[in-house]
Amino acid sequence: MKFTEAQLEFAIIELLGVEGYPHVLGEAIALSAPCLSASLKYSRQTKAY
Repeated sequence: MKFTEAQLEFAIIELLGVEGYPHVLGEAIALSAPCLSASLKYSRQTKAY
């Protein structure tokens, strides 16, 4: 039996939940917080080489 990417993602989400980090869909995250907005702005300006 293969361990698929979907199974890996589910296992990580489940483990994080056990550790107290609930799963939240990206579209449900408010980007109005200053730290998140600044982080997104910085990540869009940075390029991977």
